[in-house]
Amino acid sequence: MNSEDASNLRKTFFDRENLLFIYLPGLISILLIYLIGQTAGFVFIAAYTFIVSIFLKGSKKNLVFLSLFLLFELAITILAPEKWEIQTTNYFRLIATNVLFTTILLWLVLINKPFPQLFVEKINPELKSMKYSKTKVYVNIFKKLSLFWIAGYLLQIFILLSFYPIDEEALTTLMIIFGLPFYVSWTFFGFLYVNRQIKKLDSTG
Repeated sequence: MNSEDASNLRKTFFDRENLLFIYLPGLISILLIYLIGQTAGFVFIAAYTFIVSIFLKGSKKNLVFLSLFLLFELAITILAPEKWEIQTTNYFRLIATNVLFTTILLWLVLINKPFPQLFVEKINPELKSMKYSKTKVYVNIFKKLSLFWIAGYLLQIFILLSFYPIDEEALTTLMIIFGLPFYVSWTFFGFLYVNRQIKKLDSTG
C-alpha cells in the first residue's frame, strides 16, 4: 500500500463522524454493557447520537434518520410483550436493527444513491469532480459495496437467529462483536475494494 492509499485509509477510519458516531460511543457502550447491562448500552448510544447530531455542526443532515431510528428503538421497547424479559427484548431489538439497516441500504441502492458513495465522497470530495463520477460504472462500485454491507447485516441476523433462545452471556458477546469489530473489518475490506476499482477507472479514463 503506497503512501497515498495509506493516507486515504486513515481519512476513512478517522473521519470526524466515525470518531464521534462509531468509535467513541462504541467503546463507552461496551464499558456500560459490562458494568451495568445491555439496556444501558442501547440507551447510551441512542441518547448520545441524538444529542451530538443536534449540536454538532454539519451533522444535522443525519438528524431525521437518527430520529426515525430512535422512534424505531422506542417502539420495539414499548410494543414488546410484557412477558418478555429485558434480555429477550434486547435480542429482538438487535435483530430488528439489522433488518432496518438492511432495508435502508437496499432502498438507497434501488434509487441509485448508495450510502457508501455519499460517505466516500464526503471524505474525498474530489471524487465528485472526476469525469467518471456520474457514470453507471462508478455508481455500481458503491452499489456492490452496499450489497457487501447488506450481506454482513444478513449474516448477523442469521447468527442471532441460530442462537435462539439466547442467554445473557452470548447476547452480550454478539453485541460487542457486531459493533466495532464488525464495522472496522467491513470498512477496511470495503476501502480496499473501492480503492482498487477507482484506480481502474483512473487508468482507463
